[in-house]
Amino acid sequence: MMKRFIWYAYILLIASGFAYSQESGSGLGIKVGEPSGINLKLWLNSVNAVSITTGYSLIQNDRSLYISCDYLYHIEDIIKSEERMPVYYGFGGRLLTKEREDASFGVRGVMGVAWYGRDIPVDVFFEIAPVFKLIPSTSMDFEAGIGTRYFFH
Repeated sequence: MMKRFIWYAYILLIASGFAYSQESGSGLGIKVGEPSGINLKLWLNSVNAVSITTGYSLIQNDRSLYISCDYLYHIEDIIKSEERMPVYYGFGGRLLTKEREDASFGVRGVMGVAWYGRDIPVDVFFEIAPVFKLIPSTSMDFEAGIGTRYFFH
């Protein structure tokens, strides 16, 4: 299944070379790390966005289904470069279900950096997120991932 996602992402990247860059709207892509899966980013305005990830854990071999949703703030001028590389941070929640175990819920903070393609509607991002699990018991997790998204007009 992951090979199919990677293949579709590759096709989107090739096709996106014929479009123009976009920093608004919605972007759909893949994220690899902990967890790995599909990521959707919905811009609310020029600074704020919502990021939703659904996928599976590749590190844990327990068939964990993962869903997270984060509210993000973007800062454009922290990284001085000719390329557009905003830094972002935010907060959200995470739901994790495991086969033969109770589901868990936690709150997460997220920090990351993105690169926006100049003439293509694609971004590449890296993010880290500490997670404070609240249900069924309290503990800390740490997540990190890299991904890419294609933005639709």
